[in-house]
Amino acid sequence: KGFTVERRPKVCFKILFGPIWIESVYMYDRAAKQGYRPLREHFGVVGRSYSDGVERALTDFGIEKSFGRAATQFEEHYGWEVGRTTVLRLTENLGERAEEYLQQRFEQGEERYLTADAAAPKANCVVTSLDGCMIRTGKLMTAQQAADQAEDDAEADHYGSLEPDKVVRPEAWKEVRTGLARKQGQVEPTFVCRRGSYAEVCRQLFGAAGLEGLGFDTKVIGLIDGAFGL
Repeated sequence: KGFTVERRPKVCFKILFGPIWIESVYMYDRAAKQGYRPLREHFGVVGRSYSDGVERALTDFGIEKSFGRAATQFEEHYGWEVGRTTVLRLTENLGERAEEYLQQRFEQGEERYLTADAAAPKANCVVTSLDGCMIRTGKLMTAQQAADQAEDDAEADHYGSLEPDKVVRPEAWKEVRTGLARKQGQVEPTFVCRRGSYAEVCRQLFGAAGLEGLGFDTKVIGLIDGAFGL
């Protein structure tokens, strides 16, 4: 295509078996004044980056435990070391991407409900369900910030007695709601799960039901228990 090899640097790419060094040819078309890196642009391999398999393993560990323990478990499984901040960064980035993807899918479900698309047949019956549980959360901050945000006097006095710049992690129990929608008789449902308000979760559940074929004439069966939060 008119490109000639200008240089052949090696880049470090990290796969499940550990870091490897790969020649990443840089090519240049002098007439078009355009550069080209086949390894990056064709295969998506960038120096000091991680393969999809490594990112999958790190995020699988990172969503289940602390990032420090996740890094230790990864080293036990695969035999090479990854820093806790790497696990943190990859896990949080994946979480943000997943959030965006799910929001797009739920919006597609709402659109599907509102449009009479022949390619998207409506279901005769959709079963929905909703439940909730409490999870323990914690956030690092200074003692002064914790005292300012305390919900009761005892907690405020406790953090107020510490050095203002001391790093603490106040813990709190937050409610998480999980819902599902599926066609009647279908085994695998579409799930929603969110630490948010009841209205937010129900809006997502409506989108999930739309993905499962909810229409104006669809019979909906909603299953919940008698919990106050539901």
